[in-house]
Amino acid sequence: MHFLGGAWVTLASIWFFTTHRGNHPFNQRFFYALTALFVISVFWEAYEAFFNFLRSGLWTFNATDTAKDLFCNYLGAILAIYFTKQYVKQ
Repeated sequence: MHFLGGAWVTLASIWFFTTHRGNHPFNQRFFYALTALFVISVFWEAYEAFFNFLRSGLWTFNATDTAKDLFCNYLGAILAIYFTKQYVKQ
């Protein structure tokens, strides 16, 4: 699920920075998209931790799960950027 979320956030960010913020070079849109993905991913992990705390009453943090989630987010982002670059070339 994080893989698809990372791809979606990246594609949405590239679209947003292309249509609403002027026509920046692709490398700059790429940087903005990865920054947006990082911010959203960190907030999502905090959201998960907070609601796990509310559900269980214990403050637990699983660094392995968080690292896996962030890794999958960025794998989705890389795939989205690859397909975006292929689409833009045509």
